[in-house]
Amino acid sequence: EYGVFQLAHSYSQSARDAGIMLMSGTGFDVVPTDCIAVYLKNLLPSATGLQLAFAMRPSGVSRGTAKTAAMHLEAETMIRHSGALVSSGKFPKIIDVNFGAFRSKAIGISWGDIVTAFYSTGIPNIEVYVAADKKFIRNIFMTRRLSWFIAIKWIKNLLLRTIDARVSGPSIEHLTSGRCFVHGMVKDDNGNSREVRLEAPNGYRLTALMCVHIADKVLKGNFKPGYGTPAEIYGSELILEIPNVKRW
Repeated sequence: EYGVFQLAHSYSQSARDAGIMLMSGTGFDVVPTDCIAVYLKNLLPSATGLQLAFAMRPSGVSRGTAKTAAMHLEAETMIRHSGALVSSGKFPKIIDVNFGAFRSKAIGISWGDIVTAFYSTGIPNIEVYVAADKKFIRNIFMTRRLSWFIAIKWIKNLLLRTIDARVSGPSIEHLTSGRCFVHGMVKDDNGNSREVRLEAPNGYRLTALMCVHIADKVLKGNFKPGYGTPAEIYGSELILEIPNVKRW
């Protein structure tokens, strides 16, 4: 959650004093999107707006992801606006995204990049979206209308128990053959824009690969004391160090 990144950043000076590095989000959240954000910022240094979107093909979430989402179903979607974290309103924004291999509707979410991309790029306006079908979008809008009900403790506990009983993915097949997709776009105040796309292994598999990859760098002494995002410390090419990743 974005609050984790905020908390880690608040300990940056203490970490520097202790000679250690604090880096949350060393997996799918947020390495691919953070690398895209920094890459786009380098393409358009004058950028004042950043839009990120991602998708999984095939779709599917783990029990942990589902439970985390359930804990925040009633919360309004947050964005970065003029440097501050603000709500985008009761109902999240819906956009059309061209991921290259396919097009999809995408719905706004409070992804970690509203914090991390701000620290790694300095861009003051940031929005993040996830690909969504009509059913998913309909369910999200319904939960926002019933936010007062979903926030009731016993309802939330019932939802979490249901997830424990019914969600077990992703499957081995999804992990080995699935792909994740990222689309990023930046704009500046003069109407200039740049966009880029990325395709990589399944997000959960990518998380395992990237966490170990970054840990190996740290063990070899390649780190910077204090708080840092993955692309801030290791650059926008970090994601390309993992096999079967392409950016265009």
